[in-house]
Amino acid sequence: MIIDAHAHLSITQKEKNFQEVKKKLISEMKNNGVDMAIVIPDNLHDTSCADLGILKNVLGKDKKFLTVATLRASEVNGENLKKIERSFKSRKAVGFKIFPGHDPIYPTDRRWLPVIKLCEKYKMPFIIHTGINLNDKKAAKYNDPKYIAQIAQQHPNLNIIPCHYFWPQLEYCFKKTINHKNIFFDTSGLAHKKL
Repeated sequence: MIIDAHAHLSITQKEKNFQEVKKKLISEMKNNGVDMAIVIPDNLHDTSCADLGILKNVLGKDKKFLTVATLRASEVNGENLKKIERSFKSRKAVGFKIFPGHDPIYPTDRRWLPVIKLCEKYKMPFIIHTGINLNDKKAAKYNDPKYIAQIAQQHPNLNIIPCHYFWPQLEYCFKKTINHKNIFFDTSGLAHKKL
């Protein structure tokens, strides 16, 4: 089975709605022999990239798709933690992603600790957006692999996935994280035309 572990539903100029984007994704999966995709929601609402609520509506119970949970650090509270725990128990979410760089927050911020503990408890990966953003080259200061290495050392039972391999500083990411057996690399986006 081939699984695309990092997909998004994003409206571009060609698509008018998220249902069209889903159809396009299914077609691309079929053309490339991909059996399943993990679709990652945006942690912001009302953007061109689908948030968790939109994903639930658009993907429904389609078995070709899995998703991960996400929140902004300011939204980490008892009620939302219960929702995440339920989604982990039911396998409706197969990980949790944060967006340091999109959000001005570091992955070591203590507000993430309850989420990290849930990820450890349910053996779900803690997924971290890394690298520069095309429109904000300073964003990478928030998701530097040195912080990811700190989390890995403090939480050796936590599986951590730095997305995009801290592009464009791939060698730096490798050097900072290679000694941690609980860090796994995501190279999504590296084949993008602009990259």
